[in-house]
Amino acid sequence: MLQTIKYKSPFLTGVLTLAAALYAGGFIVQAISAHHYDSIGLFIASSVCLILAPPIYASCLYLVLGRAMYYVPYLAPLHPGRVITTFVGLDVICGVILGQGVSKVSSPKGSEQKVGKYLLDIGMCLQCFLIFFFIGLTAIFHNRCRRGSLDMRFHSIWTALYICASMNLARTVYRTVEFFQGLVLAISPRSNIAYVF
Repeated sequence: MLQTIKYKSPFLTGVLTLAAALYAGGFIVQAISAHHYDSIGLFIASSVCLILAPPIYASCLYLVLGRAMYYVPYLAPLHPGRVITTFVGLDVICGVILGQGVSKVSSPKGSEQKVGKYLLDIGMCLQCFLIFFFIGLTAIFHNRCRRGSLDMRFHSIWTALYICASMNLARTVYRTVEFFQGLVLAISPRSNIAYVF
């Protein structure tokens, strides 16, 4: 975020601030809900905040890769304008699936909770796929720039994209494992709630 302020990129600064605020808010509400584990409102608030933050961070990555591709469009594996629209469109679809999953998991009906859990599993797997696809697209573009002797101009961009995408992937894999392990609402006995350690 400091780089976006330094290089005067107000849009990215705002988006990164929003994502950081969602993460912070989600963890604060999650800490509060640890003492009030029977509150569905706190569960929904923390889940929504923690599920929406990574796609917002990822949208910044898509924007940076798209801008890099505009500098050398003849080496881009995908049209630079389509990078942002394709990935953000798929992220929106993923967000809708995850939002529906959270709303159904918070339902008091057992059948609705099962549907919600399946939707959360599908949404998290889709997020993992998108990140892998993004890393693959970045690697193809990186390889083409390296062969075209343009690698040094984009060295800091490659480093930032790979590190940020890897961190986002680690978080998404962690949450996916947590959801597949059996996320059960606090409506059922507390001993049934799954956490990854």
